[in-house]
Amino acid sequence: MLEHLLAIMRQGGVQTTESLARQLGVTPGLVEAMLDDLERRGCVTQAGVCGDGCAGCDLAKDCNQHLGQRLWTVSA
Repeated sequence: MLEHLLAIMRQGGVQTTESLARQLGVTPGLVEAMLDDLERRGCVTQAGVCGDGCAGCDLAKDCNQHLGQRLWTVSA
């Protein structure tokens, strides 16, 4: 399931934890736990927490202002 999560994330764009959970058929809490695990393994990096500073955000064009959501990127 971790590989499936990474595959979804590699497709790009900004997705909420809820969106990822729906695609995987699991709870948002489980997605958060998987992301934390993937971060410990060095597979993903937390890019920040979405706030109200969209003007300076590289993801703003793909985002729907997911305030308070943690933002992740797939590590190289």
